[in-house]
Amino acid sequence: MEHLHEKFHYNEALDFYLTLLDAGGHRAGWPDFSWHAQLWTEGSAAPFNVYSREGHSVNCHNDAGRIHIIAADHRLAIGRLHIRLTADVPDKHFPGGIRKAVVSEAVDIDITDRTAGIHIMPVEITLRLPVEINTLQQPSIPSTATAATPVLTVADNGELIAHGVQPLLDAGLTPVLFRCLWRSNELTGDGEEHPERCREKRWTRFTRFGDAVAIDAYGVLSFRTDLLAQYHNDHAERSTSASALLLREEPAAVVYGRRILDIDDMRALRMLCFPFVLGFIDASDDGPARRWTLADCVATVPFRVRFTPVFHYEKDEVTRAECFVGFELK
Repeated sequence: MEHLHEKFHYNEALDFYLTLLDAGGHRAGWPDFSWHAQLWTEGSAAPFNVYSREGHSVNCHNDAGRIHIIAADHRLAIGRLHIRLTADVPDKHFPGGIRKAVVSEAVDIDITDRTAGIHIMPVEITLRLPVEINTLQQPSIPSTATAATPVLTVADNGELIAHGVQPLLDAGLTPVLFRCLWRSNELTGDGEEHPERCREKRWTRFTRFGDAVAIDAYGVLSFRTDLLAQYHNDHAERSTSASALLLREEPAAVVYGRRILDIDDMRALRMLCFPFVLGFIDASDDGPARRWTLADCVATVPFRVRFTPVFHYEKDEVTRAECFVGFELK
C-alpha cells in the first residue's frame, strides 16, 4: 500500500515540527548548537533556508523545547520535499571543538497544485543525525530513568504499546498526555501590529487527572473513558482505543480541546490527524496551580491520532459514513 504523505498547496506555508535524533536514538529537543537546514523539491529554483546560530533563528523558533519550522513564501516547486540539515555538534576531538554532521532525506511532505490536506496542527518530521550528541539536558532524576528511551509501536489490534518505559515507572514517574492547543490572550497583544502576541500554539497537559493514562506490565497504554466528558467519574472505565482521546459520544463529535466537527453531519466529515505527546513527569509537586510543559518531562515520545471517514455511495449519492480512529506513528 502506498505510504501517505502530508500534502501542502504550493501557495501554502509549510508548518511542521522537526525532531532531531542522534545515532543512539536520543532526542536533541531544541539544540544548543548551531544548525542549518535547506528545504527543496526537484525543480525548485533555490532552496528555502532555515537555521539557528548563536541564539538567532530564521524561519523557525523554539516551541516548548522543539524545533518548529514555518516556511512562508517558500517558492518551492511541486514535488516531494527534501531536507538537508548540517549541525555543528560539539566534540572536543575535532578541530575547533566542532564536528560537522550532515543528514539529507526526502521526507513525508508533498507540495502539490491540487487541493491539499487540512492541517489542524503542525506536521511531524524526524531526522536522524549520524553522530552521538552528549549535550542533552534532562531534569534531575535517577540515572536508571534518564537512560530509558521510550519507543511506541502500534499492535495489530490497534493498541498503542510503549517499550523501554519500565525504568521510568520504577523511578516513580507519572505518564501524562499533552496535546497542542491555541492559546489566546488579547490583553497582552497589540492588535494587528503584533498578532503573534495574541494567539500562539502551546503544548498543554491533556487533563488534570493523574491517572488519565496508564501503562500495564506489557506496555499497553489505556486511557480514561471520560476524558472528553463535561463531568468526570471517579470510577471511569479505561480503554485502549484511540477513540478515547478524540470522540465524544453524547453528542457525537470529534473533540481536540474544542469541538472540531459533528459525526452525524456527513457534510462536515473529513480526514483529520491530531498530535499528542506521551510524557513522564515527577508529579510530587503537582497541584491546581502547577502548569506542566514538555520541558518538565524526563522523557517524551510523540504519536498521532487519525480520524478517517469512509463514505458509502448508491447511485453517486452518499448513503452513510463509517468513521475509523487509530494511532499513527511517524
